[in-house]
Amino acid sequence: MTNHAEVVIIGITGGIGSGKSTIANWVREKGYSVLSSDEIAKQEMSSNKELKNKLINEFGENIYLESGELNKSLLSDLIFDISNSQVKKINQIVHPYAIESIMKQLEELANSGNKRIFVESALMYESGMAEGYDYILTVFTEEEKVIERVQSRSGLSEEKIRTIMKSQLNPIEKKKLADFVIENNGTVDELRVSFETLFPILEILPPNDSDEEE
Repeated sequence: MTNHAEVVIIGITGGIGSGKSTIANWVREKGYSVLSSDEIAKQEMSSNKELKNKLINEFGENIYLESGELNKSLLSDLIFDISNSQVKKINQIVHPYAIESIMKQLEELANSGNKRIFVESALMYESGMAEGYDYILTVFTEEEKVIERVQSRSGLSEEKIRTIMKSQLNPIEKKKLADFVIENNGTVDELRVSFETLFPILEILPPNDSDEEE
């Protein structure tokens, strides 16, 4: 994903409510750079004129407020549409811009001397980005735990939460595809122990050049 062979890029993924953002924050506490694909996508939707025009053409001018800011309320309604007909459209439009921005920022971080960079993304496999990483860590949480956690923090209905989950690759499939898995079905303290146990390994992983060998 970068032109720097010595740089190791590690992806952090997991479905909604899995705890991947908590893991990403702990990685930041360790002093490493972590890019958030969700934040980058929001930045692109707010500032990229070409992307803004495409969203307006697809969803109407109301997708942005009179101030020019993204209409987060309407966007949320579209994403959480029970019929799930809009999620794929939004992702198809936004993903290419988000991916381009991520690649640019990774290159900048590598040029600044960062040898180990992390990227947090819920849709790492779904967006086609997975092959660009040296290693991928998946945070896995059982379905009922996800619903319980998301409801308690956001107030979303179980139906809406299940709609979001259906728009993402099945967590069990993510486990199978990942290089590393952290189970998050207990307390935050238990998650921290799992993270602290695994992280020293992530810190010494060499660049994965398997693709080059093929």
